Amino acid sequence: MPSKARARTSIPSLLFPPRLARRLLARPVLAAPLLMGGLLLGPACDPSPPPVGTGGGVGTGGTSGIGGAGAQPGTGGTLASGGAVGTGGATTSGGATSTGGGGGATGGQSATGGAGGGSGGAGLTLVEPIERSAGSFVLEFGDYLFEVDPTRGARIVTFSLAGTNLLSPTMLTTGDPVVLNGGSTFWLSPQASWNDWPPVPEIDEDPYEATVAGSTIQVVSAGATVGSAMVHIEKSFSADLAAEAVDIVYEIHNDGAAPATFAPWEISRLARGGMTFWPGGPPPDAGARFDFQPTLVNGVYFWDDSASSAVDDKVSSDGEQGWVAHVDGDLIFVKSWTPVAAADIALNHGEVELYLGDGFIEMEVQGPEGEIAAAGTSTFAVRWYVRPVPVGTDVSVGSADLLALVDAILP
Repeated sequence: MPSKARARTSIPSLLFPPRLARRLLARPVLAAPLLMGGLLLGPACDPSPPPVGTGGGVGTGGTSGIGGAGAQPGTGGTLASGGAVGTGGATTSGGATSTGGGGGATGGQSATGGAGGGSGGAGLTLVEPIERSAGSFVLEFGDYLFEVDPTRGARIVTFSLAGTNLLSPTMLTTGDPVVLNGGSTFWLSPQASWNDWPPVPEIDEDPYEATVAGSTIQVVSAGATVGSAMVHIEKSFSADLAAEAVDIVYEIHNDGAAPATFAPWEISRLARGGMTFWPGGPPPDAGARFDFQPTLVNGVYFWDDSASSAVDDKVSSDGEQGWVAHVDGDLIFVKSWTPVAAADIALNHGEVELYLGDGFIEMEVQGPEGEIAAAGTSTFAVRWYVRPVPVGTDVSVGSADLLALVDAILP
């Protein structure tokens, strides 16, 4: 279905979430900008540990606070300076959205102001080399391992703690058309802009050019035609050692001579089962899918997939606070980003989307839809955490323990 027209001049700048901004006033903290996510639609159509900051987490002692103070990034591409290399291990990324011309100048190009140059609060360091092979670029620190395969759409293929990968295996499907499945990828929203299915290959599965800049993995796609627009995608991945997290920045570059309107969309595929939960609200518009009924408890949606056999069902909702979490066994996976107003979500979509696939579940987030000027760029950032779930934690629907665990993880 074609997207309905919306009067926008630019995608809002994406800075720090309100929760993080409050803490920045209270103590010197530097946090990289936080980003967003995606949806898999089937071929038919759609698809504590100890609290961070208290020490004793993964690593060897030392407080796990975020080191290195840094100024908040401004809009229009000004980068905040990172923490001192070797002292805080902080990561800096602009996080701002730039919609003006200028040959694709990026307002949110991530910097590396100390991301892996030194040890974080928990004494963590990056294991070198980051480039292990043409198909394996790795951020490895402590028991954490985050791996990107540039040869397959620069998708994230591993996000693990102590050897347990939370992402589903990457493989080609056997249907028609054959597409790449598994791991975590990136699309443009709305889905109607690329004719529903399959995903745009240059963005979803074709090789990206990859480099390592300092301690940041940077990948760039080939040019792609999406509808009437010409675009290319850039992604950057860096480790915040003090926060024991991975920061991801997605950039949509408009290579055409006319404005183009898109929203960013991150799609992470996990094994079926587990509990997914997020603070949410109703779908942002009547066209968004709400095929199954997650349980709403005190403003938080809970979906227990452990007993579900449904396939090709999807929920689209508002995201409210800018986080979504998934518990699988003794691990919890949390994504956080700057919350998006419901009015800025692409037609027929949601800020948080959950898709039940055949053998996988998709935990997706979307950023704001907006017009990108000719030769302009929009930027969206998300932060990923994985933590152990303490023994005895209540992981049932409506669990206050799970909400407290997320609150302890997020800054």
